[in-house]
Amino acid sequence: MLKRTFLKSLLAIAAVCAGATMGNAAPETPPPGTLAFHLKTRDLPEKKGGPVCENTVRIRTEHWKPAETGIIIIDMWGRHGCPELTARINELGPVMNEMLNAAREKGIFIVHAPSGDLQNFDKDYPENPKARLTTKSFRKGFGNNTHWPAWEHGSPSEEGAPMPIDNRGGCASCADEAKRTVPIWRQTEGIKINDKDSLTDDYKEIIDAFKAKGIKNVIIMGVHTNMCILGRPFGLRAMKKQGFNTVLMRDMTDLSYNDVPGSKNLAPHVPHFTGLRYLCAYIETYVTPTILSTDITGKRAFRFKEADREWLTVDTNTLPPPAPGKVAETGDRIRFRLQVRDVPQKRDQKPTDNAIHVRTEDWKPTETAILICDMWTQHGCRHATANINELGPVMNKVISAARNKGVLIIHAPSGNLQNFDIDYPEKPKARLTSKAFRKGFGNSTHWPAWEHGSKAEDGYPFPVRANDGGCPECGKPGFPGLPHIGRQTASLEIKDNDVLTDDYKEIFDYLRHRGVKNVIMMGVHTNMCILGRPFGLRALRKQGFNTVFMRDMTDLMYNNAPGKENQWPKVNHFDGQRLVNAYIETFVCPTVLSTDITGTPAFRFKADTGAEKK
Repeated sequence: MLKRTFLKSLLAIAAVCAGATMGNAAPETPPPGTLAFHLKTRDLPEKKGGPVCENTVRIRTEHWKPAETGIIIIDMWGRHGCPELTARINELGPVMNEMLNAAREKGIFIVHAPSGDLQNFDKDYPENPKARLTTKSFRKGFGNNTHWPAWEHGSPSEEGAPMPIDNRGGCASCADEAKRTVPIWRQTEGIKINDKDSLTDDYKEIIDAFKAKGIKNVIIMGVHTNMCILGRPFGLRAMKKQGFNTVLMRDMTDLSYNDVPGSKNLAPHVPHFTGLRYLCAYIETYVTPTILSTDITGKRAFRFKEADREWLTVDTNTLPPPAPGKVAETGDRIRFRLQVRDVPQKRDQKPTDNAIHVRTEDWKPTETAILICDMWTQHGCRHATANINELGPVMNKVISAARNKGVLIIHAPSGNLQNFDIDYPEKPKARLTSKAFRKGFGNSTHWPAWEHGSKAEDGYPFPVRANDGGCPECGKPGFPGLPHIGRQTASLEIKDNDVLTDDYKEIFDYLRHRGVKNVIMMGVHTNMCILGRPFGLRALRKQGFNTVFMRDMTDLMYNNAPGKENQWPKVNHFDGQRLVNAYIETFVCPTVLSTDITGTPAFRFKADTGAEKK
């Protein structure tokens, strides 16, 4: 049994690292007056010129002020010279108009840029004269030298990586002159122009207007992705070079690509919308992030009627999110949603008030491990033991699902592991055998890096106090402490392919031996062992592992019992847990939810009737 003085000396150690889902978890709350955008990027391919659709996907959440955000609509012409392209513009136009209405209501500035004969635009839109930019006399003419000085062909290679589609022509019926039509460069009638909008295709007017309005974030949409979207002097490349935070709205665009079988069929000889996905992945890898219209409308992303069914199931990975726990689009990977928080502006600000950001990472199971900390058979505190007994069976389902996906499981119930074989004679293979197993809780070779869990990070105070040991009934008459049993609760199965050790050096050595890059930590107690063990969150991060904390697979040591012993900040037990989780997300590492592995709702203790777990 641990002495109470020793227990008190260790008691406030916090640990975290876990991912957030945007499905079963409570949705992140943007700071007041901002909108949450989910920016999708991709890692560079392992081989130069490798297939970009196989690159690891990253999602990060940014919160933008509408007044600092602008939309450029490129070349949504009333009629294109190619009938197929015109048909898709006509289908996309009304949906884009609905999205623009939502953006306009939120205060986003909209620029219509249907490059062409804008000198004649007033004849067609006499009711919208205010839409013209009036900062200078309007430059006329398609191809005017003052108008297109920065024109870049849409398909140059980026960093030596070739465009994923052949860019010649792109019209299925171009060979048949009888099918070609005369272009109408004025904007399609499916998109309405409001007096608050601007109408221009002059790159300098657009840039000057954005800077005058304080625009920092630019969303580009329209057609065609492989030509004008990339190559106009106000396209993706140009706006990025001008220093704007630029993104492509990937469901509000179309491709000019001939997918008709036969002589005109262009490489890589895939269906039209597969080609569009390839190009969006290329842009996400080399040019700018992409987003979905869902971020503005809250509705399902747009899909063309003729688009293959893959379009949303593959590409919609932000809002609404894909089913968690399933293999990600990047191959043999599991998708995790990592939640972090901004540093507070004031030192006395609650960490739960900090702005939340969520990014998506796809991890290979063979490069991922789960580390289970101190899920003891019996704790010295009855309250802690009861919570472990409630959490254990649910945690077992999580690690079983992870094990089935190929994730390494490490059991680290710190304590009397030297006697573990007596209790688990059927599991001898779980022990690490690379060296003689170090014995004993408190061995000097075992705990050189122990850190108190509740130390301040960057001068910001730890959000809860557990000076009295954190046990609501400890030391009170009629509530004697329980005998400490450091062996792991029997509700957690130990399989032969698992590892059983609480030796920090063995853990680090074995993780590297197995090629593990990503470590998910779970167990108890968050403000003590999870943060402070020499294999805890802080230590794992210092060792260079991509560390996260599974925030619904944990418990806190915190005394919220009424009376003089009631510990600051005098909140209930589970609100205290939420404060520590938020502190970890701010200063230590991201957090995740078990949902990312199981696909089922996150765990909640029966006694937790407070706000939804964040």
